Amino acid sequence: MKFFLLLLIAAVLYLLPIDLAVFEGSRAGRMDWQAFWSAFQLFRSGGNPYDPISLYEVQQAAGSGIKGVLMFWNPPWFFAALWPVLVLPIETSVQVWFGLNLVFALITGVISWKIARPGEDVPPLPCVLTSLMFFPLYPCLWFGQLGLFVVLCLVVGCFLSIRGYDRLGALFLFFSTVKLHLVIPFVTYYAFLVLSQRRRATVLSTVLFFTAISGVLLLENPDVYFHWLNVVVGGVPQSGIPENWVVSPMQWRTQTFATIIRSYAGKQFDSLICWSMAGTGVILAVLLLRTRRGGGLANALPYLLCLSVIFSPYAWIHDYVLLLPVQVMVVAQALRTDFGSYKRVFTLFAVIAIQCVSSIPLYIGSGGHMVYVWIPVVLLLLWHFACADAYRQEHHCCR
Repeated sequence: MKFFLLLLIAAVLYLLPIDLAVFEGSRAGRMDWQAFWSAFQLFRSGGNPYDPISLYEVQQAAGSGIKGVLMFWNPPWFFAALWPVLVLPIETSVQVWFGLNLVFALITGVISWKIARPGEDVPPLPCVLTSLMFFPLYPCLWFGQLGLFVVLCLVVGCFLSIRGYDRLGALFLFFSTVKLHLVIPFVTYYAFLVLSQRRRATVLSTVLFFTAISGVLLLENPDVYFHWLNVVVGGVPQSGIPENWVVSPMQWRTQTFATIIRSYAGKQFDSLICWSMAGTGVILAVLLLRTRRGGGLANALPYLLCLSVIFSPYAWIHDYVLLLPVQVMVVAQALRTDFGSYKRVFTLFAVIAIQCVSSIPLYIGSGGHMVYVWIPVVLLLLWHFACADAYRQEHHCCR
């Protein structure tokens, strides 16, 4: 244990200088957050938060420092989820969100450990170091993205549902859909789980919660859902804006297998390939529900998070923070006293190697985003390895 802690400390000390070198500057936490903040200002004023011209004007007035526009693509209930932070002035909002993201990361680590090893105390130092030794955490912090909020909602929702607080857990899981493309397999699995177990109260409470939130949003901006559906169905109108100013997310070149497949096909197949990948993730999530390993929410959580990233239509490196609970749960399992010593060494060294190696391409400016697609696959295999070991010893890794 002491040797592993030293390795964790060394890995964190290795990652921090690299991330500080790459993500340095006074704009840390602001890059993407200003898109969310400017959309909220338009929402509050009765405007269209999905209109590129309006977004551009608000962002320039707030000192965005970029030539183009940062689009807002998230559903309207995003405003309800983060209203207290978005209502602040831009600089204060950035700083508060940066601090909250750090807190989200640590809470996610603690709850993930509790899910992996229920009924046991969480060792503070291994848990904190394992959470900080996660490379995608730092791009998420620097860009001011939503990934840590999404993954926090997922693990809190799962933890509450496992403990029997289904209705409260469902509300947290609902807010994870502010980045819906990242959680499609997870949402599918949970919906089928709830319906198959006939949890009518959970369904009813979620519907009522969504209705109440939508009512508040519509009182503030009656057209917000209309504007959102226009973008989802028809895309962003290109008339009146510079050419290539706004690119549809389905055309983004991100670090997903969907992008790899699209690189060998024509652009006319972009949307088809993206949605086919998402559909594959949905099918696998439903199949997972019927397997022994995926028969419980705690057992299925790491599989679902990896599948959600692997089969996402698009995902940037900061979106890979969705995999943070998987790494924490793998380490939590490997540190069990009944875990084989050789397998423990292999698993822990693999976790450290994944994070150290994954940081190198960004640091040297090589390979772009495509060099990261292997991360969820390797973490998925590591979790499968750790969980299978626990089953062989007739000691369920999760309940």
